[in-house]
Amino acid sequence: MIKLFCFPCAGGTAQMYYKWKKELSGSFEIIPVELAGRGLRTGEPFYKNFNELVDDLAGRVEERIAENTQYALLGFSMGALITYEVYQTLKKKGYVEPLHLFFLGREAPDCKILKINHLSDEDFLKEIVSYEGIPNELSENKDIINFFLPVLRADFKIHEQYCNNYPLEVSTNMSVIWGKEDKSIIRSEMSSWQRICSKVCSLYELDGSHFFINTQEHLVLELIKKTLIKK
Repeated sequence: MIKLFCFPCAGGTAQMYYKWKKELSGSFEIIPVELAGRGLRTGEPFYKNFNELVDDLAGRVEERIAENTQYALLGFSMGALITYEVYQTLKKKGYVEPLHLFFLGREAPDCKILKINHLSDEDFLKEIVSYEGIPNELSENKDIINFFLPVLRADFKIHEQYCNNYPLEVSTNMSVIWGKEDKSIIRSEMSSWQRICSKVCSLYELDGSHFFINTQEHLVLELIKKTLIKK
């Protein structure tokens, strides 16, 4: 059975992938990877920097793979950068190459990151809401927003500090998926992943905004199934 490790977006939790366990059951074992400071890891301190995050999550993947494990890595938005860095960490340590890498809603590591963490809380939240990932009824609930704001701030802080002007090559097949109405990315730069891939890099533009992963979930899951079943 193929293990699919899934990394969430900034401010997100592993829970965003839980329902995939049912949808992709049978041929795949879905393993949502939780970041410190939220979800099942609430109470743990936030990461000081992106390197600390990668070391932690790479270690969690290492615990679940052995010499002959068939696995793939997937990340959405900030999770795409996590996927790339975890892949490189595992590669340096000599682990078997994953069957495939899925990068959703984010340009390649050497592209500029849209920076919003310097904004006031009000403007910061307006920008987040504009990505259409938070329902209006939740965005207007101050208690809920105040609960998630520290997580969002912590993640955007280390995300915006990330810098990789000379990314290392990816030597496995990969898929890049994004929403055509996503205002958080530069659509013309989504093909930038092809620059660092020595194998096959497939590009998919779907209807939807940044959170096409929700509105086009059935298409995303179909792409995952068709891609990995070929393996």
